[in-house]
Parts: sequence; C-alpha cells; structure tokens
Amino acid sequence: QQVDDRDFGYLPSSSGTSITGRVFDDTNVNGNDDSDTEPGIVNITVNLYVDADGDGVLDPEEIALGTVQSVSTASDGSYSFSNVPTGFDYIVDVDQNDPNIDDYPWVATAIQQSSPDQLSVKNLTNNVTDQDFGFIDVTAAEIGDLVFADNNANGTFDTGDEALAGVDVRLYL
Repeated sequence: QQVDDRDFGYLPSSSGTSITGRVFDDTNVNGNDDSDTEPGIVNITVNLYVDADGDGVLDPEEIALGTVQSVSTASDGSYSFSNVPTGFDYIVDVDQNDPNIDDYPWVATAIQQSSPDQLSVKNLTNNVTDQDFGFIDVTAAEIGDLVFADNNANGTFDTGDEALAGVDVRLYL
C-alpha cells in the first residue's frame, strides 16, 4: 500500500550560530539601543520563528509551526538564541502579551514600541547581533485653546476679536 499524504519536516542540527539583542526602555525615543544609557527590560519573552515563506513577516501559518526557541530577557534586557541552525530565514518577535512589559515602571499609562515589532534575519550564516526592541512611554497630550473670529487678522485673540461657541474642531492624522 502506498501512502503519500504524510509530510515530515527537517530541521538540521544546530550549528553554534546565535541571534542576540536587547529589549530596552528607549528613553531618548530614537529607536536605537543606546545600552550605555538606556535600561534593559527584564524577563520579557522573545520568540524565534522560522520564516517559512521568507517574506520577513510573521504569518499565522508560521506561528502555527511553533517557535524554534523562546527565551526571557536577562536583568540588562539582553537575550540570546544559541545553536540556531544556519541556512534559514528567521523572525525574532517580542511577546506583546507578556505581562512583564506592563510591570516595568513606566511613567505613562500607555506604551508602544519605538522599533519594528518583528525583526527578520535572512539566510542565517553567521552570528547576528543587535536584534533590538525598544519601548517608549506614550504620554497623552492635549490640543486646544480658543476658536475665535480674528477680526483684525493678526493671529492673536485680542480686543475686537470675538470668541466663537459651538464650533466643531476636528483633528486629522
């Protein structure tokens, strides 16, 4: 009897190659890891996936295949995937649902990444460093003041100008 509906994956043996980086508080909001001045974020889960279709995007099918490795960041925010097989495309991804991201002592109540959400490593042949993920505080801001008829056209509310009530003000991004 011939059976032709069974598929098997092959992952070559480890090569001693590594992918490393940091998860950090991007205090100067430049998207770069300035590790001498910016603190690392401890105990954050970082996952390594095979980028099966090589497009640099983590697809649902690749998530379904599972992680190649999963690690937590050290006290300085560093992480390392070791003994990663060469010759494949990979995606490095921070687990956005990791509760330790929210537990970090942020100043604001909202945070976002200042660097790409996922990082792509194409055709791994040597050690890869600086696969870094920055996070920043997102402080709420306010825009507002006064809507007025600028009767003397000087751009300033002053004598002779009239405040206007009930005007819709919309902000477009």
